[in-house]
Amino acid sequence: MATNSDTFTLNLVGGLGNQLHGMAAGYVIAGRTGLKPIFDGTDIPWGSNASRKIEVNKFFWPNISGVNTPIKIKRPLVTPFRNGPHQRVMARIRDSLKQNSDLISTDKYEELNQIMDFAREGKTLSGYFAQSEWIFDAFEFGFPTQLVPEREIRPQLERPYNALHIRLGDYLWHPDVYPLVTERYLLSGIEKINSDLPLYIFTDDVAMTQANYPQIVKKASKIIGPNDASTVNSFIGLSFAKNIVTANSSFSSWAGIFVERNGGKVIAPNLMNHVESKDFRPKSWIRIDINTGNLLS
Repeated sequence: MATNSDTFTLNLVGGLGNQLHGMAAGYVIAGRTGLKPIFDGTDIPWGSNASRKIEVNKFFWPNISGVNTPIKIKRPLVTPFRNGPHQRVMARIRDSLKQNSDLISTDKYEELNQIMDFAREGKTLSGYFAQSEWIFDAFEFGFPTQLVPEREIRPQLERPYNALHIRLGDYLWHPDVYPLVTERYLLSGIEKINSDLPLYIFTDDVAMTQANYPQIVKKASKIIGPNDASTVNSFIGLSFAKNIVTANSSFSSWAGIFVERNGGKVIAPNLMNHVESKDFRPKSWIRIDINTGNLLS
């Protein structure tokens, strides 16, 4: 059904990396249609102790080329406690409303024309939009070439430096879905960077990193964990590195996008997870086997 609205809604999902995929797709769709995007983050937990939070609202977002309106990111109502009674009630209300909404779960870049038609019809778009084509297309429509936090200051690190990301956290809860990077992979990545610059480790679990990656810890100038930097500041720290060894996560993969744009090397594991067989990351990155540390490309 056609609509007279000059806006479309795109649901944001997951953590910061996946939220950035949604933002990039929104830039592409808006830039090509002239419609104003509403980025809906109401399905993402909102609170300091949630495992996933809306984070993209903490960055400065320039206007989309051809769309003269500030970026609008829709926040959920206050839900301060993860899985608290208020949040559970709000989740049921949201689910009930969405049962009656025109929600479209299509996110493949090759279906862009159809997705634009859905946007023009007033459908709510949803998906991961993980293909790198969305990202590179987004830069043509004003997507920032370097993310800048609105209020936070990036970690004060000696520059230039190399960065390495170790993702643990919820990966430890789902080993059947998310393989952990091995020390062999990380050591090989450092070797392929072939740089004497200081090495900073960014991780969500310092204690587990020290216990499971002792050789990597010895090579690092500093380990930066949740007590040292917020999610936003850690991301900024990763994305400002000269070279980066990424984890199998969209978080450091997005940082790798900015590192490469600034002329740095990006090392990536061959697997993101045990579920998705396609690799949507840039083909220019150096691939290393996540288990053996062998060079693949």
